[in-house]
Amino acid sequence: MPIEMSDSTRDLLMSVPPADVRAPLRERRYLDTDAKRITALFEDDGRRARLGKTGYDLNFLDLIKELAEIYSKSRAATLGSDAVSSGSKREEAITEGEAEAAIIVAACRFQLGHIEGMSLKLDAAAVATGALDLAIDLDVLAVIVENNISKFERNELFDAPKHIALAREQANEVRTLVEAEEAPPELGSTRDLRNRASTLLWSRLLELRTAASFAFSGDDKVLRELRIRRR
Repeated sequence: MPIEMSDSTRDLLMSVPPADVRAPLRERRYLDTDAKRITALFEDDGRRARLGKTGYDLNFLDLIKELAEIYSKSRAATLGSDAVSSGSKREEAITEGEAEAAIIVAACRFQLGHIEGMSLKLDAAAVATGALDLAIDLDVLAVIVENNISKFERNELFDAPKHIALAREQANEVRTLVEAEEAPPELGSTRDLRNRASTLLWSRLLELRTAASFAFSGDDKVLRELRIRRR
């Protein structure tokens, strides 16, 4: 079912450069709720007037409400189909991959630590700086164990063939989930609109929070409500 919006808002959404469009981060997936809560603060005439005195364009309040509604509907329509819902799958895959990498690194330090240069390789593999780095490290660890598999024959606590297979399987899973998240949606699709609404809503909400934080710097109640809540 098409998501209703004004022509001007649709034009505004479609004007966001593709390079700037981002799928909503996991901690921002309920940004619509935050936006509705924050804009509700300025339904009070006094607060609205004070916010306007900063030079902030009060018309943006209505735009933020509309963007929040568009984001809410498009997010609901795309649940289960892409990165927002698969975020937990990615996190689970990363957690499992990091655990497997730690097991292999520990076994290799014990069994292969005497080999020149091995400690440096294991140190590098033990600290992944991102999901794709983790996938690469798992592949590297699988190769290290495979190339030295005879060294693990007497180790009954470490099943080398099993861990080689696990490392490669989890590397592929992490890589697949990352690639699925990064695949751009079809222009104008519901997922594309959701990403555009999220991107623009986040930008407009930051502008509102910045202006309001200045206007109400001495009002703890308002400042508390301006926070983006992590869930």
